[in-house]
Amino acid sequence: MNSGDGQTATYRIVTINGGRGACRLIRKFLDSGHNVTSIVNAYDDGRSTAELRRAFGILGPSDVAKTAIAMADPRIERIGALISVLEFRFPVDIDDQTLHEQLQEFAVTCRPPFWFDTLSRYLERYDLPPQLMDCIQAFIKHEKANPRGPVQLKDMAFRNLVLVGAFLSSDRSWRKAISVFCDIVGARGRIVLASEDNRWLVGVREDRSVERNEAEISEKSGARLEHLYSLRVPHARLSDYWSAVRQHVGVLRSLPRQYLVGVLARTWLYRLLDSRPRATTAAIDELLRAEFIVYCPGTLYSSILPTLMCQGIPKAMARSRARKVLLLPLAKDRDMENLDDLDVVKTILKYLGARDPCEYAKYIDVVLADSGQWALNDVRPDFSEIERAGIVVMFGSIRDEETPTLHDPAAVEHEILEAHHLPRRSLNVERPERPSAKIRR
Repeated sequence: MNSGDGQTATYRIVTINGGRGACRLIRKFLDSGHNVTSIVNAYDDGRSTAELRRAFGILGPSDVAKTAIAMADPRIERIGALISVLEFRFPVDIDDQTLHEQLQEFAVTCRPPFWFDTLSRYLERYDLPPQLMDCIQAFIKHEKANPRGPVQLKDMAFRNLVLVGAFLSSDRSWRKAISVFCDIVGARGRIVLASEDNRWLVGVREDRSVERNEAEISEKSGARLEHLYSLRVPHARLSDYWSAVRQHVGVLRSLPRQYLVGVLARTWLYRLLDSRPRATTAAIDELLRAEFIVYCPGTLYSSILPTLMCQGIPKAMARSRARKVLLLPLAKDRDMENLDDLDVVKTILKYLGARDPCEYAKYIDVVLADSGQWALNDVRPDFSEIERAGIVVMFGSIRDEETPTLHDPAAVEHEILEAHHLPRRSLNVERPERPSAKIRR
């Protein structure tokens, strides 16, 4: 889309995203010159992230680090090589004690261990950023003094170690740590945390089965997820609460512990302990200043909804004058296997607090779907319920032809910016079909 003087118009765009689902789109926005801010929650706890959270009692660094790397410019040769270094994972076939010793030796001598081949190749041509070495040294220093014991380095993503080192060397300030990490990778956009309150996610399915952490929520299949809770303590520590309940509620003392855990954990206890985190001031400010807010594709119950659950986010979304666009996923992650596209929209609205259809258009102006997704049977899903509420549903040819499960970033950008011209709260709008919006047969 062009501005009046023939130049390509640029906008202040805020993305609601996790670590991987929006990387290509964010990079395209930045390549086009837009001012991009990503609002990311830090409640991931899979693989090495879970180990870092256990060891230091902190938020999960993974999605923040992935988003910062997505904001770097890999076309710059040095940055591309540095990204390869940061994406490296520690080997799993070497014992942890040896890994620690070799990491400490590297921090002193700047000679990489034999297994860190990507770093060796990088150092043949470039010097490491001084801030990166400071982060590694800070990580080692704080780990030695950590009362919870050493961190297991096997399969640890190097980017996570560096970001945690930046956090520990910045007086445990996430704002400062993110700034340091973004400087290291040359991020062209801004990242703000949805909240700095430490929480752990728990999901309860319709069949009352429980997913005890973010990793299980995003990786396991099963019945539809009915409730998502954010707890102040990891699920593994909830036994402390079981004990307290049994001591103070006499009728429960005689019940077997298995019954107490099996029944209460799946009913009122999660709701009792649910503690919605407070949104950061930076996140709210960015939402209020945005010209576009884009709900990006990703893992719904771990990447998107935890951000929307933060106190202050729904109100800021409703107050924002930005054009709010929901980009529907092309391939659903396991947490969305039992949801159709309309379910995805309504689930997001539910966690934003929109109980009545008259409130829907406060939070979403446009739903963007791929026109070719239903080409085989020539049937589109029935979006009439949300259209009557004032949400415009746009269909465009936005699928990447080479990788059909991914969006074409250029096509998505074009369709999103086209939404700038649509009237707000357009009830039952019939938009004329453009070539990009025709269903392929």
